[in-house]
Amino acid sequence: MILSLFVAFIVTPWAAVKLLKGSHHPRESEGGHQLGRLDRLYQKIMESLLEKLSAALAFGGFSVLLLLLAGSLIYFKSVKVKMLPFDNKQEFQVLLDYPTSTSLATSQELSTGLATEILKHPEVEAVQVFAGEAAPYSFSGMVKHTFLRNQDFQNDLQVVLTGKGKRKASSHEIIESLRPLIKDFGERQEAVTKVLEIPPGPPVLATMIAEIYGPSRKIRENAAREIEDVFRKEPSVVDLDTTMRPGRARRVYEYDRAEGGLLGTNARELTTLGRLVFSETPVGTLSDIHAPEDVNIDLSIAPASRSSEDPLSLLRVPSFEAGSVEAEQALKAPTLSENQILHRKNLKPVSYVMSELSGAEEAPVYGILKLQPQIKYPVQTAEVPWNTSSGTANGSSPTRSSAISGGPSPWSSS
Repeated sequence: MILSLFVAFIVTPWAAVKLLKGSHHPRESEGGHQLGRLDRLYQKIMESLLEKLSAALAFGGFSVLLLLLAGSLIYFKSVKVKMLPFDNKQEFQVLLDYPTSTSLATSQELSTGLATEILKHPEVEAVQVFAGEAAPYSFSGMVKHTFLRNQDFQNDLQVVLTGKGKRKASSHEIIESLRPLIKDFGERQEAVTKVLEIPPGPPVLATMIAEIYGPSRKIRENAAREIEDVFRKEPSVVDLDTTMRPGRARRVYEYDRAEGGLLGTNARELTTLGRLVFSETPVGTLSDIHAPEDVNIDLSIAPASRSSEDPLSLLRVPSFEAGSVEAEQALKAPTLSENQILHRKNLKPVSYVMSELSGAEEAPVYGILKLQPQIKYPVQTAEVPWNTSSGTANGSSPTRSSAISGGPSPWSSS
């Protein structure tokens, strides 16, 4: 901006003087310049506006009318509001989150089936499946944090389209044509699907996000589910997701201190045994000329034994009393522990409802205008609220919406 200012005030006038030096009209005998037809018309209009108040007021009213007419194009949606146009890229990603109990082999098989269906599109050149690991780090991944996707039930599809010169349809049009196929697959497999289109500008967590704040986790999540239902009923909302999805449940083996003490066992020995059974133990590296880096040699238990109902069966640990005892004797019965990810923003607990927009009106402003009246909680465009436990909102900002009504009610932000 500053460099552009210097160019406008220094370089452009200097260049105009140099380039237009030979086009000056000869002076008249009175010492003035010979005016052209356009110059005389401009002089006549400006003298009229400066000398007559009625003409100046009429000109001002005409300018305001033109401004209102230009603004009406947005109101009547003759011109759609869009911060940045869709870019025409040669690739995009599909994110698949299956139920957390889905194994790696099952998720890979299902994703391969979807990739086969996508390949039937004439403009799709190749599809690469990444099961249990993230697709190559992309521009969108900087904020969406897709590089952290490494669970067995999380799969990424890297879709490569034909070159821009070989197709008439843009990448966005191709993605819109594939959305019904991907959505139907997600509904059949009970998976959360997202189409990750590389944006032409700064990437965000999602195109339209609702941030819900509240005095307690229960109140906040109840409000988030209500707002999720509001989003789901809007036809233009796609790729709906929330941060309230539970992670994979964990089976917890707790050390029985009383029984373990009688048997003469050590809790550290059981911890080491558990790490050996459920993790990989690196024992060295192998130099392979076909691999860009050294290949790790890991010691691990057979997957069939590890995933069985009794993975610690027949395994023993040292004992001060009997030399060794079965590990299960010093452990309590295993329990399933819920795995819930908690989110915070500016040190305040928050729940997110994330979505994209598809169809004729893909700008977030249209989605917000449609959905905001359906949210029963007061909504404001503001920054993260300072106080989420009382009925007063402090601070304001043009991009965040948060609200609270009397009593312990949640904040909703979009």
